[in-house]
Amino acid sequence: MFHEFGDGPRSQRAIRGDLRKSLESTNARPNTPSEIGTRGNLRRHNVRRLDLFGSAVGPNFDPRTSDLDFLVEFGVFTKGEHSEHYFALIEDLKSLFGRPVDVVVSRAVRNLYLLESINRTREALYAA
Repeated sequence: MFHEFGDGPRSQRAIRGDLRKSLESTNARPNTPSEIGTRGNLRRHNVRRLDLFGSAVGPNFDPRTSDLDFLVEFGVFTKGEHSEHYFALIEDLKSLFGRPVDVVVSRAVRNLYLLESINRTREALYAA
């Protein structure tokens, strides 16, 4: 499912703009989709940096079929907390945009070709 405006799905520009607005918002009502992307929620998940990469920032974005690819850098967690926050962040982003998302943890990228591909298109959205 994806959000639709008018006759078609949300455009690449609309998605990126909504993400930026939600990251800048501090007055959103808690526990609603508009609150999911707020800075406070990213802090709650201990996100230090969030980048968008892949087709969502390039010319190959298809509003009907493309997912959103995020690169995340988390802060330090106590034992067992990392996976809880990782999966909660995925669910929050999926709910916010109504489309599939992939979330890659930056320190887990070991493949140099993947890292090079990510770095070619990555766009910083949030930094704590």
